[in-house]
Amino acid sequence: MTNNKYLIALIIFQANRPAIEKVQEEISWRAALPPPFKKLPPHVTAFRPIGLASSEERALIAIIKKIAAAIPSFSATITGPLDNFGKKYVVRRLPLTPELSMMQAALIEQLPSLAGFEFELYDKENTFHITYAENLHKIFDEVWENIKCIEVEDMKLYFNAFSLYRKEPGGEYKHMEIFPFQG
Repeated sequence: MTNNKYLIALIIFQANRPAIEKVQEEISWRAALPPPFKKLPPHVTAFRPIGLASSEERALIAIIKKIAAAIPSFSATITGPLDNFGKKYVVRRLPLTPELSMMQAALIEQLPSLAGFEFELYDKENTFHITYAENLHKIFDEVWENIKCIEVEDMKLYFNAFSLYRKEPGGEYKHMEIFPFQG
């Protein structure tokens, strides 16, 4: 039985991507690390990558489809400076909207029905965010002062679907499917 990693994401509309990618490139240059958009387009993680047996893929798709059908399209305005999760990620946090709250509750309720799914430490307290840099743990103390001062603009983000990605053996994420919200 093959285990795969699946990422449930909210893809950021094309109009907002250049501003995000510009900051990701700036951080990449200052930290000498590849920008995250080389692996995945800018997105908000709806739920962290989940390790599941391949046989559970169809059940995962059914859950995502069901949740997407119950969520209206929505927007959220992201404000404030760059932040970090531990010393590994540079992020910007999204405010918790009613739609994000509803999505989080539905995922927490329904994902445990998948064989092999187990909650991890912060799953029930997910902080919705955009990742601007990752894997900084070895150099964080050296680069954080130089990164946290990068100016970022406030932006209104629009969301109208989930996107599901599967991590391939080489580490790349392959886009699998889009699940439109109800409207």
